[in-house]
Amino acid sequence: MSNIRQKIKEEIAADNYKGAERLLEELRRNNPSDFTIDLLTELISLYLKENRLHEAIDLLSSEEKRFEKVPLFYRTFSGVYRTLGDKKQAIHYINKAINIEPNNPLWRTSLGLTYWLFSDVEKAIETTKETLKYIQDEDSLEAIMIKNNLAYYYAQAGLNKEEAMKYATFCYERRDREDLGQQRKAHILDTYGYVIMKFAQKSEDIDKAIILFKEAIKEGIPSEAGDAHIEEAEKKRESLKN
Repeated sequence: MSNIRQKIKEEIAADNYKGAERLLEELRRNNPSDFTIDLLTELISLYLKENRLHEAIDLLSSEEKRFEKVPLFYRTFSGVYRTLGDKKQAIHYINKAINIEPNNPLWRTSLGLTYWLFSDVEKAIETTKETLKYIQDEDSLEAIMIKNNLAYYYAQAGLNKEEAMKYATFCYERRDREDLGQQRKAHILDTYGYVIMKFAQKSEDIDKAIILFKEAIKEGIPSEAGDAHIEEAEKKRESLKN
């Protein structure tokens, strides 16, 4: 089993997604008891890379009975429906994960993100704010990412400046933690810049935000997202002059 896992990792590292899919599908077919939830989610992620969304839905539907008590299974199901643009089903499945582990903030954070992705910022704020009640360690990695999301949502809605800045600053001050990883650090930099930009009252705030956006791009934020924020910041600068 360990050899198969290693081969799958090697195929993915070599960008040979078809090879990895073949190994995973053979394992599922020939040794279903060894086809664990992490391997299922890996196969789903490969299907998504190739836009095989309906095949992903069919695969998850066929495996639901076996993984019906595993919340990660339902978060994965929700993620596929998010990609399909089906808000109702995406929310339905992430709520199934919450029903299995109601005190786990991870699933509630995913629900908040789902609302946000479907442009329901008010519900994203409401859900993510509620999630704070389930944090056990205020300085944990999950606490940092929940507060980072909430800061971004507040800023996008133009609400709760003090809370948005407090949470964004909290995360920014912890950006160099080793357990964050580069991608999360990039999101923290981007959020901090976004909050500063959205509530900016002087040109110096815009300068600071743009520096943060550029750092976020270097750390791994998609350049189109970072560039869009820089463009928005420049427009905000012009509005401050009037």
